[in-house]
Amino acid sequence: MQNLTPTTVAYVGVFVGAIGAFVGFVGAVVGIVNSRMAVRWKRTELASTYMKDFNNNPELVFAGRCLDWNKGRLALPESLRCTCQMRQRLFNMTGRYLHKRWIRS
Repeated sequence: MQNLTPTTVAYVGVFVGAIGAFVGFVGAVVGIVNSRMAVRWKRTELASTYMKDFNNNPELVFAGRCLDWNKGRLALPESLRCTCQMRQRLFNMTGRYLHKRWIRS
């Protein structure tokens, strides 16, 4: 150790500091990536839970089909048949039919 000059010791200190900064930067990047992956995973689990509840409830499935329906007939769930004024098993969602029903009432 006696052969080291102060300049060499300074260079070694800078080199060790640079390696430490690089390792810290890599650790920060890995931490950020893992954090984002964990947040994405939690969002996916939450959406999966909501979709499981949505698909198990026939009234919510019917509401989703009504929002996404273009034309034709939709089958009413049992729980909504008693509240429907038409008392039909099938609910017609064509524009002309809805327009007629709206004009009559």
